[in-house]
Amino acid sequence: MLVAVPACRKAEIRTYVAPRDKEVVRAAPGAAEGGEPGEGPAAEREALPAVTWALPSGWTDLGSDGGMNVGQFKVGEVMVNITPLASMEGQENMLVNMWRNVLGQPAFSEAEATAALQEAEIAGGKGRFFDLSAERGGSPVRIVTAFLHREGRSWFFKLQGPPDE
Repeated sequence: MLVAVPACRKAEIRTYVAPRDKEVVRAAPGAAEGGEPGEGPAAEREALPAVTWALPSGWTDLGSDGGMNVGQFKVGEVMVNITPLASMEGQENMLVNMWRNVLGQPAFSEAEATAALQEAEIAGGKGRFFDLSAERGGSPVRIVTAFLHREGRSWFFKLQGPPDE
């Protein structure tokens, strides 16, 4: 009697080297480390823009996280982040699907993602936003993300928390 034993074949692990992201520093544009403005290592890095705001009543300013966010706030149980990134203009549908993936939801078709985007005025400009809800860790969560493309950057304003807040 011949017994066939299926071969155990493990998935092959692949590795690759990705180029390092451009370092971002919090410095006044043109300010350099130990030299004249526009010189030295700091001049080669992209400085995050300086932003100011008037904090609404009931909001807590958590300051910058030292990373990509130029501002973080908490209002009730809702977290608010302000994040400037390199321009993502033309990739709006991908942004919707990226957050759907984060929430464990299947990707939208291009038409569905486009339909999920709504127009909004942001800082006097034409922006867009999308609103997603799901269950995460057994609790409902809602993420509302507004964004604006301006001067070579995409500005993201993300609110995340319980749907009723």
